[in-house]
Amino acid sequence: MDRAPSPPARRPVPRRVSLALAAAALAGLAACAQPPGPAAELPAEATVADPVSGRVLDAGALTERARAADLVVVGEVHDDPVHQQVQAALARALDVRALALEMVPRTAEPALAELRAAQAPDDAMRAAAAWDDYAPWQGVIEAVPRAEVAGGGVAREDLRAAMTGGVAAAFGPEAPRYGLDAPLPEAEQAALEAELDASHCGALPGEMLAPMVEAQRLRDARFAEALLRARARAGGAQAMLVTGNGHARRDRGVPWVLADAAPELSVLSILQAEWAADAPGDVAAALAPWRRADGTLPYDLAVISPAPEREDPCARFRNQG
Repeated sequence: MDRAPSPPARRPVPRRVSLALAAAALAGLAACAQPPGPAAELPAEATVADPVSGRVLDAGALTERARAADLVVVGEVHDDPVHQQVQAALARALDVRALALEMVPRTAEPALAELRAAQAPDDAMRAAAAWDDYAPWQGVIEAVPRAEVAGGGVAREDLRAAMTGGVAAAFGPEAPRYGLDAPLPEAEQAALEAELDASHCGALPGEMLAPMVEAQRLRDARFAEALLRARARAGGAQAMLVTGNGHARRDRGVPWVLADAAPELSVLSILQAEWAADAPGDVAAALAPWRRADGTLPYDLAVISPAPEREDPCARFRNQG
């Protein structure tokens, strides 16, 4: 879920998300009291913006806000190379010791750890990860050679189990800890169904949307679990998750899950957006697709860059119609 949705009208942000946002704000204030560290060396194409005011910030502001958080959730559009460069630069500046990745399966973790310790070549790492698309995320992995790496990848059979039997049953005994024993708020359920429909170009049968929400919630919970697992293995060090922008949302993504699973930890959520094709350099236009109906943005900070050239993902469906 990494394409900009067109959200329907929704209720105000739930109370627990409001509390999490307040905690993030306090973490930002705490950062001001800490000795400044080196700023992330962001690519020239990247612009940091405050989602509330739209004000452009420097890389130092991004780095210090991130440095103050226990958990950093960095979103991306998966095929955008600048987004991957930003993640690597931020991880390096923070000297992250615990890294969780959306695409790596958990079963690959032991072999991946052994090969990282042995400084194995890229092809061996890719094979160990059972990950065909290793190359785009190689930068963030190599940026933090001492970090514990955890995989959040969910097997297809587990996603099918969530769709047929519900997310709580698919996740297992710890489902209540991750808030999976309760449904999403009605407005968030509707919004996520609309997002899934849009990301599949309106080609899904309507009856598939609710089961797909269950699968999406399973992925969010597994990503949160991987992030906490990496942090635990690193002795409670700061942890970073790399995931799609849809999973980085505070109102229903991984930060939402973490509000239940680890309420004592501060979370910083970073959106990586792209300039609107007809409004390059316009921060408001770039952030607009990600805003809620009430105008709020369910992220703490935003990084914006030019979109790479890509084919229209919905062209095939239109041609078939």
